[in-house]
Amino acid sequence: MYIVHSYPIAVALCAITMLCWGSWANAQKLAGNTWPFQLFYWDYMIAMTLACILAAWLLSSVGHGGESLMVNFKQAHWGTVCEAFFAGFGFNFSNILLLCVIEMAGMAVGFPVTVGVAILVGVTLSYIINPVGNSLLIFLGMFCIISAVLFNARAYGYLSKNSKNNASIKKAIIIASIAGIVMGAYFPFLAQTISGNLVHISQGALTPYTAIAVFAVGSMVSNLLYNSYLMVRPLSGPRVYFKDYITHGSFKKHALGMLAGAITGIGIVSLIIATPKAGFAISYGMGQSATLIAALWGVLVWREFKNTPKRCALVIALMFAFFIIGLISIILAH
Repeated sequence: MYIVHSYPIAVALCAITMLCWGSWANAQKLAGNTWPFQLFYWDYMIAMTLACILAAWLLSSVGHGGESLMVNFKQAHWGTVCEAFFAGFGFNFSNILLLCVIEMAGMAVGFPVTVGVAILVGVTLSYIINPVGNSLLIFLGMFCIISAVLFNARAYGYLSKNSKNNASIKKAIIIASIAGIVMGAYFPFLAQTISGNLVHISQGALTPYTAIAVFAVGSMVSNLLYNSYLMVRPLSGPRVYFKDYITHGSFKKHALGMLAGAITGIGIVSLIIATPKAGFAISYGMGQSATLIAALWGVLVWREFKNTPKRCALVIALMFAFFIIGLISIILAH
């Protein structure tokens, strides 16, 4: 199987995760407001699952050392497999709640609150479970990234000022905080299922590729529960019907959902195969810095801030500065 032996390659893979996770939401934006996120999410999850399984199968079949996906799956302890499987439940729960928050209160609440809480929980748990890297630099980087997330929230605040009622905002913040806690917690438990020695796999442990495949299947199975429930009992907006997926879904809308899922899948694969070399805390901290990429899309492509006050430009500049400092600190922590 393919094994990442170089730290610079591991950092590059984490950067790919950051790019992917910060970019997939553009596809939802292109799908339009008339296409409910629940229907978009079916295509998203199908493509993400297929992308993860296909990549895991191919990459586990090349290179030297380790074990192929099926060989490793057969020798793995069922407790370890279940842990990776239910990590998929956690990922999907947090991801779908994030989309609910964005629909309820917009990007101003969704990404900053969810990702801020996720970074705080995820990096802390990851470092406790696998203390790799300079703790001072890791937590300095985490502080800078959370500061950048807060500046990001302030910048989006200029766009959404007075556009949402206080009750809706409070409800969205509570949901976003729950999503952030779960988003921060699932990754350390997934990462610890992976063998510490990838050349000679520990008895009962998973390779990164088996973990990816099991995780993806868990995410898809959980979607049958979560998304079906949110179609019948949405947290906001009208009820969504399964028939609308066929009758109202154009080729473009389905293709955009598939594209978003495939992009997310590539990000997941890149993050998990880089984690054994980079360390849990460093890889997760870089991956969740995807908010920086999302902000770049908003500033440079969608021109979201063109009608905001001049002081907003200073806030955006501080946001990018803190993100860059935080990323450099996390990278150097190894």
